[in-house]
Amino acid sequence: MNDGPPHAVPTGTFPDVVPVLTDGRVRLRAMSEEDLPAVVEQSNDLETVEWTGLPQPYDLGNAREFLAVHASDWADPRGVARCAIELIPHDGAPASPFAGIIDLRPGTKGDAWETRFVLHPAARERGAMSGALRLAARWAFDHGAASLYWCAARGHFASWRVAHACGFPPRDAAAAHCRPGARQHRRMGGFTASRTADGATHPVGRAGRPAR
Repeated sequence: MNDGPPHAVPTGTFPDVVPVLTDGRVRLRAMSEEDLPAVVEQSNDLETVEWTGLPQPYDLGNAREFLAVHASDWADPRGVARCAIELIPHDGAPASPFAGIIDLRPGTKGDAWETRFVLHPAARERGAMSGALRLAARWAFDHGAASLYWCAARGHFASWRVAHACGFPPRDAAAAHCRPGARQHRRMGGFTASRTADGATHPVGRAGRPAR
């Protein structure tokens, strides 16, 4: 359990307001203009498109608009706390300057926060997202999240494995309980889970509330 009261979600000038979080292998940081070509690659990847429903084709103009939203959200204490993911060289494994994106969405459902994430195809199978989620979850609990929940479309087992590895016990959810993103999956239901700072877990019911 975290000791002491949580800190408020910081707001301020981008990119200085964005925390830099690392476990020595994964780093979370502000997204930058240099990341945009990799954002375009990620957003046009067939697997990414399958599970997110991003507009196609996704070009550099779309990426610049996304960066502007990323910057403006950090000026709002209820905005999306979004970070770029970077893989640091470790035990002979090469660096990946841009490995994906992870979101924290404060107060999406009362005092529960939501997390969403997407991985660049070049960073898959390297443990990047589980490291990123652990860092992001710790930061969320330190900044007022009573619990953190995740959901994914049915069949999205890559996301399921990340959640499971980070202490979220995924359960089946009806379509009304989860917003998986991709248009073709919205009526299929999905997986959902929630956990607290001390590791307690519970199924999530309608609209992200703990199931009764």
